[in-house]
Amino acid sequence: MSDHINSLINALRKERTAEALAHQELIKESLSVRIEAGYSWPPLRLSSSEPHYKGTILHFVQPNGADLHDGISGGSQVLITPVSSMTPCLEGLCTHIHDNRAEITVKNTSVEQL
Repeated sequence: MSDHINSLINALRKERTAEALAHQELIKESLSVRIEAGYSWPPLRLSSSEPHYKGTILHFVQPNGADLHDGISGGSQVLITPVSSMTPCLEGLCTHIHDNRAEITVKNTSVEQL
């Protein structure tokens, strides 16, 4: 491999490491800081769920009707965290966002677990 390609690969590795460190620092911040950074949404309400061949689709709504910011978009991986514990409990994929509603697909989760 050429020196140029090797230097690009090294730069990408450094960038990935820096992003991982920044992510670790940001998730330690308060919810309001994460919301301001576009990293979290304000607390949402689970309005319904439905079984899906890829897991379970969870439908969330912003209770006060405010639109959800675009820091998280369709295709983003998300952590679902109950407000009561602030400890992530589910990992999912944001599949759809419209105004104040979001659809998250979680794998291997039954409605009973929710």
